[in-house]
Amino acid sequence: MDVKSQRMIKETLQDRSLSGTTIVLTTHNIEEANTLCDRVCIINAGTVVVIDSPENLKKTYDSIQSVEICFDGAVSAEELQFDGVIHHLQKMGDKWKLYTSDPDRLVKHLVGLANRRTLTILALNIRQASLEDVFVALTEEQSDGR
Repeated sequence: MDVKSQRMIKETLQDRSLSGTTIVLTTHNIEEANTLCDRVCIINAGTVVVIDSPENLKKTYDSIQSVEICFDGAVSAEELQFDGVIHHLQKMGDKWKLYTSDPDRLVKHLVGLANRRTLTILALNIRQASLEDVFVALTEEQSDGR
């Protein structure tokens, strides 16, 4: 669907919702559910895992925060590692996304790395858990039998 049509449909759904109409939206696009829905139902293998508001779900998973960083030079995954602080890291184009439960310590580590390597930090963002992060955590928990 082209961008204009997509925006028109989203605006129509939001207008109807604000006027009191209940809308049931089925989507695999988690960001779309995050922006359009007051309540989200996460289903895994045909079983309802959770029903709650997107913000309540994200608050429940504060331990899945992340730090996104971009330097003006190449940095390896090994250089970024910080034992006990980074749970998972992911290369995203020219940036790194580092999952952590302690963003303060991680940011200080990254600033130290930049200083040691004389790199400039082009972008640095601390992010709370996304609805996608929550979905993955919840469906993995269910698959692991937790």
